[in-house]
Amino acid sequence: MPAFSKIQKARLRVRLVPRRTWLWSLERSPQKQNQLTLSSRALILHRVCVVISRSAIRVPVRVHTVLISTHNDETVANDEIADNLKEHVIKPVFPEKNLDKKTILHPNPHGDAAFTGRQIIIDTYGGWGAHGGGAFSGKDPTKVDRSGAYIVRQAARSIVASGLARRCIVLVSYAIGVPEPLSVLVNTCGTGKIPDKEILSIVKDNFDFRPGMIAITLYLKMGGNGRFLKTAAYGHFGRDDPHFTREVVKPLKYQKPQV
Repeated sequence: MPAFSKIQKARLRVRLVPRRTWLWSLERSPQKQNQLTLSSRALILHRVCVVISRSAIRVPVRVHTVLISTHNDETVANDEIADNLKEHVIKPVFPEKNLDKKTILHPNPHGDAAFTGRQIIIDTYGGWGAHGGGAFSGKDPTKVDRSGAYIVRQAARSIVASGLARRCIVLVSYAIGVPEPLSVLVNTCGTGKIPDKEILSIVKDNFDFRPGMIAITLYLKMGGNGRFLKTAAYGHFGRDDPHFTREVVKPLKYQKPQV
């Protein structure tokens, strides 16, 4: 599931866009970057498991540092920009309990506010989850770099929503030209109500991982590539938008264990 830090970074970016009407903002230069550092604690589990990513079983407790870089008019004092960002962007995004006197804020420090190339980790889980290494944008649904990542997103969300686990990582691998995946892996990081191998069986029974079927199941071809335009900013996951069909939880059909 997406990291708290990833979601909050996206909210910072969204919050900043409509606020770019200040006198100091450069309307024709929308480049901006933000960086978020959180303090977290380990989640105590009821049993030990082999964890793919140890950060997947940590929960955030406070915001350590927030940094925002945005292009601005050089005639405006940086203190004014900093005050605007603190009051209208940073504070409205984070719960009050996560901000404290020790939270470090770096609103518009000196440095560039652009980037080179497609930042694929920012498009997904911010380093908290596995990534196949291929970019999403610019690829149609026949490319498993994109469609495969979308379907495992839906599978993981559905597992958690069903109450089978509190955390879930679903991995799938393919061979070029072969529709059936080479492997599917489920890891609940020790939070599963039943063994992971049983959850894996449920996933395989409820999801078709062939690229052609993924495109149909998630309506990825509906509306042509225009439906992918929104993914060019703010990431591909964690969005409340009807075009982001991988966010829709699928009711799972399985034999519930006897109590």
